[in-house]
Amino acid sequence: MKKFILLLLLPAFILSCSNDDDSIVEDGNITPSVIRISQVDAQADLVVLSNLGTTTTDIADYFLCLGPGTYVRVSDAASGSTNLAPNQSITLSYDVNEAADGLSIFSTNTFGSSDPNILLDYLQWGAGNQARVAQAVSAGRWDDANNFVAVGTSYNFTGEANEFGASFYETIGAEEPTPLVRILQVDASTDRVWLSNFGSTSVDVGDYFLCLGPGTYVRVSDATNGSTTIAPGANIMLDYDVNEASDGLGIFSTNTFGSSDPSILLDYVQWGAADQARVDQAVTAGRWDNANNFVANGSPYTFSGEGDEFGSTFWEGTPEPESRVVRIAQVNANTDQVWLANFGNVSVDVGDYFLCLGPGTYVRVSDATNASTNLEPGENVMLSYDVNESVDGLSVFSTNTFGSSDPSILLDYVQWGGANQARVNQAVTAGRWDDANNFINGGPTYTFNGNADEFGSTFW
Repeated sequence: MKKFILLLLLPAFILSCSNDDDSIVEDGNITPSVIRISQVDAQADLVVLSNLGTTTTDIADYFLCLGPGTYVRVSDAASGSTNLAPNQSITLSYDVNEAADGLSIFSTNTFGSSDPNILLDYLQWGAGNQARVAQAVSAGRWDDANNFVAVGTSYNFTGEANEFGASFYETIGAEEPTPLVRILQVDASTDRVWLSNFGSTSVDVGDYFLCLGPGTYVRVSDATNGSTTIAPGANIMLDYDVNEASDGLGIFSTNTFGSSDPSILLDYVQWGAADQARVDQAVTAGRWDNANNFVANGSPYTFSGEGDEFGSTFWEGTPEPESRVVRIAQVNANTDQVWLANFGNVSVDVGDYFLCLGPGTYVRVSDATNASTNLEPGENVMLSYDVNESVDGLSVFSTNTFGSSDPSILLDYVQWGGANQARVNQAVTAGRWDDANNFINGGPTYTFNGNADEFGSTFW
């Protein structure tokens, strides 16, 4: 069986010749020849034609064709001589589809022809039923429309001059089907981890492990009630307790947790701070870029890269939405002092907010203090306001619309000493108090001990 040495690997410019798929034959004298497609490098966009005949043939006016409207004259795709002696080859530059395509060589520009003297050769790769394949089968230049050469980087003809079809081409650089399991997302606030298969074949990750550090790991099958087989492009969600503030998570294909073998330590991500557990192993394995690099901006943390891209550059945190959460932090009913605090994450000026004890009894915040009313996150300001030491109900409003139950206006409420104080029903409607009958006792100092989103007597 003949093997062909690829010659004249020279670049050329590609020019389009015509848009008419049924052009008139330019030369009525068709000379049968044995010009074959001997190689296609789909990655480099190079096509090699070889003369397997016994006479010299000038192929300048032959055409490469990928389908209707997509073709090039050989002389426009070559930089050297197009006169091929027997067993001589020429390399042409022609843009083909790397994933799947079908390429013909025509001796004229009668591209709709199935005459084997015109449609001289054909090759399809990556998938069946490419353009012109039915013509090629009719012309005896391909074996079956459904047959194709497996995808790779290049395709070499291995047959004799009179042998046509997929059986006589070999794929070079074909990728072996492999799984590629990556950490796709970590939601540290809900303790959920997503794994994704970036590979080309299904993989069962049931016996893989998530690991946060020495002694802290879980088998994947123990972290989900669902299937652990991940198809290409699919993902699964796992439940795993991680540290919301900062942590480092690895995925291992075995329980050899001390390994830096990239076939074992498959992926890694650290967030919130540098130098988390296992990061040095991950850097050694090529699964993280630098021990000092971490993902910031908050959970969830999402991988945005390709299957072969690793490190902090390819991860994104989720910035926390801006929030302005002004709360009543403390009331000293004996000294008539009220503290407002900013539980949000951006500064807020509370100067035009109002304290209100009931209809007709209110004060603008800027009139109740000589201090700055611009509160940074975590800051508070003390206000002077005359409240009833024994029993009262205090609201804070963002505007002077005191009859409102809009929670963006009625921001907070507290009542002490007795139930059903003024404005309590508004506060319950606004979600700023739990029940009109609930109140706090034990004053004269009342202190809020909850979080930004917790309201009611339980948190005082």
